[in-house]
Amino acid sequence: STKDGVREAGMVGKAIFLESLPTRKMSNVGRGAKLGAGFTSPKSTTNPQTIVSYRGPVHLLNTGAGPHTISPKGRRGRGQGRLKLTGGDGGIVSGSVRHPGTKGSARKFAPGAMRKVIEVAPKQIEMATSRALRKVF
Repeated sequence: STKDGVREAGMVGKAIFLESLPTRKMSNVGRGAKLGAGFTSPKSTTNPQTIVSYRGPVHLLNTGAGPHTISPKGRRGRGQGRLKLTGGDGGIVSGSVRHPGTKGSARKFAPGAMRKVIEVAPKQIEMATSRALRKVF
């Protein structure tokens, strides 16, 4: 019964995490990054546990990205080692470029979601345990 309660607490935690996301898809990240949440299924019956976590590059949305260098990746063939970008004047620039970074979200959503899950999870486990006891007796 405790294992079922932990699984249900994971489902509730996932719903809280999804509700706290300001958006489900980020633009300007590769081909558009999908954001979500998930949880691990409890395996043990003696000490069940689950981990609720965000999926995708949610950390970029929450905290932003610092300044960083964008370098060419090791490609094979004729274009190996060259990164070509259009410059501000319309010309083509090759080599590494320095990205100035991005700002994070105006509201930090991850800490608030974790606090809500910590408050709700014990109640969910208790409800599932009492429900299982009522079935037996």
